[in-house]
Amino acid sequence: MGRWSRAWWVGWLVASLGLHLALLQSVAWSLMFAGFMRAGDSIPAALSKTFDGQHPCRLCVWVRSKAADSARDSGPSHAAPNLPKLELATPADALEWAAPALHPVTVASAPIFWARRPHTPPVPPPRPIRFA
Repeated sequence: MGRWSRAWWVGWLVASLGLHLALLQSVAWSLMFAGFMRAGDSIPAALSKTFDGQHPCRLCVWVRSKAADSARDSGPSHAAPNLPKLELATPADALEWAAPALHPVTVASAPIFWARRPHTPPVPPPRPIRFA
């Protein structure tokens, strides 16, 4: 898959999930915080003004309206009214869950993979062969 087609699919996925609004809201908060800091507010005051909801910027208002529009559009009005509801074949109360049986493992019955090597490495290590 090419670079541009990947970018197109990622953009489509971001837009279909509504993540573009979250990204724009993050940009709006960053710009608001920087603006409040530039105006001379302290860091705690700028943070509280940014997130209190009483000082929204134009981008925040726009994102809020688009999020409300998308929530209103994706309501249950798009669902087909005559489709049957899917239900489990067995009620959840009829299922019984049992804990798995635990068998104690002793060191004597476990295979030992960490046994010592049958021989020690050569000292000093072999050197590579050099051809002149």
